[in-house]
Amino acid sequence: MTKNILLTTLDVSRDDRKPRYYSAKSEFGFNYCEAMQSIEAGTKLILARVPVAEILIIGEEKFPSLKLGTDMDVEKSFKLKDAEYLANAYYETHHSAFDLYRYRMAQYINEVSTEEDSDTLVDEALRENLVKLINDFQESYSERETKRLNRFFDELSGNRDLYEKLITYLFTSLPDLRKNTAQVVKWVENYLYNELKPSAKLECLEVNENVSARYIPAVMLEKREFWVNSMLDTDPFVNGEEDEINLYVVLSNDSAIDGQLILNMLDILISTPGSNVCLKKIYKVIDLAGSLTVKIEDSTALSKSTKLVSAAHAFLNYSKTDMLVNFWENSGVQDERISKLIYAARHVDVGISMCNIPEVQEGIDRLHEIFRDESSWKEESEYGLLFGIIAECIKADYKPFLEGDGTIPFIELIKWTYKHQLYQQVLTLIESHAPANIVRSGIFYYCDDENKAADVIKILAHQRLALKPYEYYKMEDIEHYFIKTYDRSAVILNGSKGEDRNKIYSYLRILSIDNESPEKITGHTACDDTITVQKVLYAYYHLGEVRNKISHADTRAMAECRLIVYDNEISSAMLLMRESIEFFINNYEEALEEVRYKNPNIVTITSEEVRNASERLKRENKDNHRNNERKE
Repeated sequence: MTKNILLTTLDVSRDDRKPRYYSAKSEFGFNYCEAMQSIEAGTKLILARVPVAEILIIGEEKFPSLKLGTDMDVEKSFKLKDAEYLANAYYETHHSAFDLYRYRMAQYINEVSTEEDSDTLVDEALRENLVKLINDFQESYSERETKRLNRFFDELSGNRDLYEKLITYLFTSLPDLRKNTAQVVKWVENYLYNELKPSAKLECLEVNENVSARYIPAVMLEKREFWVNSMLDTDPFVNGEEDEINLYVVLSNDSAIDGQLILNMLDILISTPGSNVCLKKIYKVIDLAGSLTVKIEDSTALSKSTKLVSAAHAFLNYSKTDMLVNFWENSGVQDERISKLIYAARHVDVGISMCNIPEVQEGIDRLHEIFRDESSWKEESEYGLLFGIIAECIKADYKPFLEGDGTIPFIELIKWTYKHQLYQQVLTLIESHAPANIVRSGIFYYCDDENKAADVIKILAHQRLALKPYEYYKMEDIEHYFIKTYDRSAVILNGSKGEDRNKIYSYLRILSIDNESPEKITGHTACDDTITVQKVLYAYYHLGEVRNKISHADTRAMAECRLIVYDNEISSAMLLMRESIEFFINNYEEALEEVRYKNPNIVTITSEEVRNASERLKRENKDNHRNNERKE
């Protein structure tokens, strides 16, 4: 069996409440009601639309009723139609918020009219003038094809500017109205409301005339048993014949209760495995100044906000878009801008996961294009607002990438990936892309003159000839080969036993700077000090060694015999990795600062140029060998 439960929040007690008109969108237009509180309007909406088994009212006061006082059993059910509350109009003028609610709901269910005689507000002659002016205004300004007065309320309710224009029109046409502004406005609103068809007004379903309610003090929200047992009178953890619960929620705009807390608690309850609770609708009461009616908006999309927040958290913290994409595709909402945002983010996710910088750049380029239009995220729709917040977070998080022309600075990508704890991606990005950036930034490069490029190519071609065919991959990226591999064999002939080979190699590399030997590649740098270059190279070599040891689980090389120590401690491998990454970042940034604005002449060489030169040398060697054989 399925039963519908209404969960709503009580307004704050006030003595200055006046009747207002409330509007709620329906399948074919709008429905309306008169109410003195948000909770009253929200309750009327639900009672007019679905059969309700029980109403749960959450309020701030521990004992909310002036009439019942401290003797009130706050969790005991009571009937809304209780005629006791109709006996005295005392509760409308001297009331707690709870007493006023019970008084007004008893009137509603018992079909006791609450409408005042508005004709006493203005005299008959003035009423006739106002009616004529209203008709003239509708004829001139209404955008509807059919000029029906009973539908003009719809148009004014949905268009705040049009309503304000009407009031201005009336007071401009009859300046004497300003002497009794409040009474005139009230009469006009009442006149328009009374012209509505009865079907447009919220009437209680017959099945709801005996509905019961319970008052729940806010302090109960902190108790788990309230949510699981007391609130729904059922335990979602027990598999049996319990009722399935359809939950309708109305959040007041004038309540001391934290509506988001309620939504979060409900989300936990509903998401619990085995739960028999389904959140059907969430309504929020929105009071916009200057509007004819207070809006009761369907905010059911916000019921998914926890999932959306979790998806956003996964993306913003770990660059994972799976949940975000899944949330959006399952929402069924069509919005091209949000789709572009999400799929651009997915490019970043895939690029980071694959350590594919062009893919990351594709995502950043798309985000860069999206964020050019600042007004894109000023939408008032719920999804527009929610994803607008995510968009602003992305803008702040990706700021280093989105500035300027949107090109991703290598070190900013490393720092961003490290901040998001994507350690394996950090190691791979540094291993794969640091050499090219070290060369092209001017920190350490192999050629500074186009006229010398042929000499460098020749040296590299000889190096390639010395490789086995299965080793040719080492020279598919010349910058990578130059920084990581070139002349590494010299380490064997230098240094003492047990000395850090990475330090030896980095020292030998800086000795090549300004070296004039025709058999060796001359190193160049725009840094102020060669020690700066040595520190960057050593940081790179050291990090590569750490990466290899972690990847191959070389625990003995980790300074301890175990990768994981105590549960409350960080692993030795993790600590070493973080220190090595930070060491590289710090030294790279220091070197980058030294070469900033120097604009050295950096000449790069392609693997194809080296491969072609190597093939020529190979043919020349064969020809020389044949010639020598002929001479012999």
